[in-house]
Amino acid sequence: MVLSLCMILETRGTAVRVDGRYGVPRPDLAANGHHAARVACPGFVVFGRAPGRPERVFLEATLARGDTCRVEIALAAIGGATGHPRDFLRGLGAPSLPSRMRRWYRWSRVLLGHIAKPPVSRFLRTRRDGLAHFRAEAPSVHPLSIDALLDLLRSARAQPLSLMVDHTLGGGTNLYREQRILQQTNAGGAVILLSYDFHRRRYFLGYVTRERRESFETDSLGALVILAAAVTVDEIFLNNVGSFPDPLMITDVTVRLTRLTQARLTVAVHDFFSVCPSWSLLNDEGRFCAVPSIARCRRCLPNIGGEVRAITGCDDIDRWRAAWGDCLREATSILCFSGSSRDLVARAYPNLGQDKFVVQPHVVDYLERHALPSNLHRRLHIGVVGEITKHKGAAIVSEMARLIRQRHLPAQITVIGRLEGGRESGGLRILGPYRRSELPHLIEQCGANVFLLPSIWPETFSYVAEELMRLGVPLAVFNLGAPAERVAQYEHGLVLDRVEAAHALEQLLAFHADLRARRA
Repeated sequence: MVLSLCMILETRGTAVRVDGRYGVPRPDLAANGHHAARVACPGFVVFGRAPGRPERVFLEATLARGDTCRVEIALAAIGGATGHPRDFLRGLGAPSLPSRMRRWYRWSRVLLGHIAKPPVSRFLRTRRDGLAHFRAEAPSVHPLSIDALLDLLRSARAQPLSLMVDHTLGGGTNLYREQRILQQTNAGGAVILLSYDFHRRRYFLGYVTRERRESFETDSLGALVILAAAVTVDEIFLNNVGSFPDPLMITDVTVRLTRLTQARLTVAVHDFFSVCPSWSLLNDEGRFCAVPSIARCRRCLPNIGGEVRAITGCDDIDRWRAAWGDCLREATSILCFSGSSRDLVARAYPNLGQDKFVVQPHVVDYLERHALPSNLHRRLHIGVVGEITKHKGAAIVSEMARLIRQRHLPAQITVIGRLEGGRESGGLRILGPYRRSELPHLIEQCGANVFLLPSIWPETFSYVAEELMRLGVPLAVFNLGAPAERVAQYEHGLVLDRVEAAHALEQLLAFHADLRARRA
């Protein structure tokens, strides 16, 4: 029986001894029926540094009876000693010039798309997170230093340590991430946050505790393998990989790190990126696909371009599902925020065990619950809240505004937020970006009396819908996803039965009249 392992690195007559960790589980062997501990857990991990390139490498084992066994390792094997194939390790390195050019191209396509969507005059006066976001200087960060990061981590060895992976695109996904980090650090834990800034085309490794927050930038992920071997990680939390230059590589990294560290893996379902590169499940016709047969997916995905192609760079649904399937099977839990999102993921991966799924809606406790006056005695005034992009129903709102003008209907629309491609008119007002704390005041000030969540994809959760219900205003949604689940149980809610502008407008007029009659 082996008691301990170490590696001896000889460089220019100097020998360096590096302690190793023995008995690391090998899931590949266990999966082939090797369940005995000595067979299923024969792996080892050695972490350390040599003063130069090693000339000779020895593996030394101390046995239970006191003997020492030393074996020389062929130099050809160095580089795969962590159990990762060479092509995988190369993929973690700094990007080559062609890879950098592809990233620039994809970034420029998204940027040009943002410029082309609104009228030029509106784009030039975009506030807060529009053009300024692309031109903003990078936050204060340090070039990645493994030594500096390890020094920070040594102070956290007695604390629960999580590795969290997330994008930097904002929205509810990042809000949830910050809430989770705050919860863990307040409990005395520490978090390593891996993110990728799509606009700056750089990886960032953050270290967060209750007392400090440090950030390091890098253009490669090689440090992750070193960190995984050097520290004990209790949980890996895959929040979202949208905007990462190679999302499937990140899922592969996640699986390998989970096996190496034996940490718990939680995969959060904030959208349907795990099901399809079209993360909103809008098909090549711009409609919710409901996760059809894989044959239909093979025909559909190559026809989807725009941001989906620019951000993911993948049109092979079989490759996508295979990579994500491995990740979901490796997961300890798949965290969903609604029953509908759980059902859609399970439809794409029917062989996943139901015990992996955890349904836990978000908590919206940052907004005080109170009822705002609705002014239902006035004509229908539809309020739309949020960043209304294509998949959030921008075309529905624009078409409803056109119908109100064309038919001279007793109604108007106010968008508290932004409307992709929208133009203000007599019946449509666009207030622009807002802060969450401003929402109650803006609702009272704008005069809207019935609110619409026009999203045409099955949102996994909607902070906007939850905020509006906490404020007690009448709310209508399409019969899709988590919003429909929640609004169906809401006293002042309406679930629209068809995703179509004219029909929705008719139902909203009738809903307004019914509410007014009930309160008369």
